[in-house]
Parts: sequence; C-alpha cells; structure tokens
Amino acid sequence: AGLMDVSLKMILNETYPSFRNWIDRGATTLWECWNGEGSRNHHMFSDFIAVLFKYLGGIKPDESGPGFRKIIMKPQVKCGLDWVKASHKTTYGEIKMVWERREKETHFVIGIPEKCEADFSIPGTMESGRVLTPGHHEFSVKD
Repeated sequence: AGLMDVSLKMILNETYPSFRNWIDRGATTLWECWNGEGSRNHHMFSDFIAVLFKYLGGIKPDESGPGFRKIIMKPQVKCGLDWVKASHKTTYGEIKMVWERREKETHFVIGIPEKCEADFSIPGTMESGRVLTPGHHEFSVKD
C-alpha cells in the first residue's frame, strides 16, 4: 500500500489503532499511546494533519517559490472520500482547495493568493500542467 492508503487507514479505520478509534472512544485531543494509556494531550502523533493538506487537499509548497509563492496542487480525489475542504494561510493570503466527487467528474473551487501561482494536477489522471494564477477558480474535471 502507498503512503496515502496507509495514512487514510490510520485516520478513518474504526478499529484500533486509528485516529477514528480515538474519536469513537471520546478523544478530543491527541493521546500519547494508541491504547489510551498515558497523557491524553500529547503531540507525538500531531503531524497526521499534514496528510489532510498535502495529500487529500493537495496543497504543497514549491521550493522554487518559497513561502507558498509557488504552489504545487495535487489533490488525491480517488482516496475514498466524496469531498475535501482545505486551506492554508500564507504571508500572501489564503490558499483554498475544495473538491467534490460527482458521478463521473470532480468539481473544484480553488483560491490562489495575490503574487502566487499554482501548478495543478490530479495524480493518476491526464489532468496535469494547469497553471492557476491569483484569484478564484472553479471548474470540473471528468474521470
């Protein structure tokens, strides 16, 4: 299984060990141990949120444009979820990514801050190399 598959299982599985299992057991913070022993407010597992932004939302910095001046957008739309909303505040403004699966297409609503640009593609599809300039973008891509 790829990193994406493993990460989603760690988040969504109802069975132990998973973040979903913690929530089902009443967790409102990140626990120190998967079994619930130890600290009930511990940051050992706190980086899992990166999966949501980097893979599901597809928001990644491009090293050639520091501070998110250049953005790589590669949302994982075939991850088993119907929709994702993600955003990230930068010194240039807020980056927004919203996608929703609809029958045989995915609808996107994307916001790119001023002075920034994004290279948009969808992994596993022919959709790649679309450059998004500052502003609001709304479009659909067929499967």
